[in-house]
Amino acid sequence: MDLGLKNKNALITGGSQGIGFAIAKALAEEGCNMAIGARGRERIDQAATELSKLGVKAVPIAVDFTTEEGCRAFVENAVAALGGCDILVNNVGGTIPGTLWTFTVEKWREIIDYAVTCPDLGRPANVAKYFKSSSIAPLRLSLPKILSGLDSHCKGESSHH
Repeated sequence: MDLGLKNKNALITGGSQGIGFAIAKALAEEGCNMAIGARGRERIDQAATELSKLGVKAVPIAVDFTTEEGCRAFVENAVAALGGCDILVNNVGGTIPGTLWTFTVEKWREIIDYAVTCPDLGRPANVAKYFKSSSIAPLRLSLPKILSGLDSHCKGESSHH
């Protein structure tokens, strides 16, 4: 399928494995260049090597997305390496130890801030200046990941209702 993404540039957070890597691979198969960010250097390098075999530029960036500085550094380094950005896939997130029944209000805020907003990438104004085209909007995938994690917590704790 040709989605018209050949030679477009994507920034993908959480791109070294799971959903993020699957998205990166699908975009690479469409000819999209990308920067992928994640915490683990070894895993992100392996993912970039595999994506590069599909004939695209894949830039690995090891980064901590829990901080504004990490998010900003990822965007700036990715844009510098690719020459701009057409697509943003904000796929950071995951589960935080605990259960629905043990999370405090502060823990919920931490989960939402990390998985939904990603301190800096969640504010469009902070990344809009890097977009090469206004015709492709950011793609945000964090909420399904959260809901999936919540579902598994609920299944394990259903006796607390």
